[in-house]
Amino acid sequence: MDDIFVQLNDFNFLSLIVRLSLAVFCGGIIGVGREQKGRPAGFRTFMITSLGAALTILLAQYEYEMLSTDWFGSVPDSSIRFDASRYSAQVINGIGFLGAGTIITTAHQKVTGLTTASGLWASACMGIAAGAGFYECIFVSVILILIAMEILPFFESLVHSYSRTFSIAAEFRRLEDISEITASIRQNHGSVNNIVVETDGNSSGYHSSAIFDIQLDKKHHSHKYIMVELAKLNCIYSVNELE
Repeated sequence: MDDIFVQLNDFNFLSLIVRLSLAVFCGGIIGVGREQKGRPAGFRTFMITSLGAALTILLAQYEYEMLSTDWFGSVPDSSIRFDASRYSAQVINGIGFLGAGTIITTAHQKVTGLTTASGLWASACMGIAAGAGFYECIFVSVILILIAMEILPFFESLVHSYSRTFSIAAEFRRLEDISEITASIRQNHGSVNNIVVETDGNSSGYHSSAIFDIQLDKKHHSHKYIMVELAKLNCIYSVNELE
């Protein structure tokens, strides 16, 4: 068993196959969850990102080996120093453009895609570890990344549902209806800390929309209770909680 790990830590054809396969496999595992949720970057994106990062660090190791052996005589200055860490640094910097492409601003000033972008960055770093043959790091990191992206959102939603402060986006008939909406919030043990108003045109004329930052008192109802009560108002077209 020890001989196998020694061979995998060496730079040879077997370790090359194992490292690239491991990078693809771990990247794919992380991407499956994003694919099922319909995120901008899914199964193939995570897989290829991890594979590309592993290829980069393997290329750095290959050039280092060749400069030390076959290419040694062709190097005019034997004092040239080769820094393999520059390759991985460029991967970490370059992954920014891919992550930025997954971050979008939706309606009501809501930003989405941050988790996907950070997952791509972490997947690239994991690919670098796979290419370097740092197997212990790969196994630990893929478990922690999966926990952060697939399990922790459940607890995050649970904590958010019990938070005393939250924001809602509401669409209503006209700006004068804001007073009726804020009155309903106060009647249900809440106060409005801030209101951001937007006016949009549609085919039937004009309607108004606004984001309400709400804080509940100590004897607060649930977030859903506030939203249900708001939905009962005749002036309300739609109401949604912003995460």
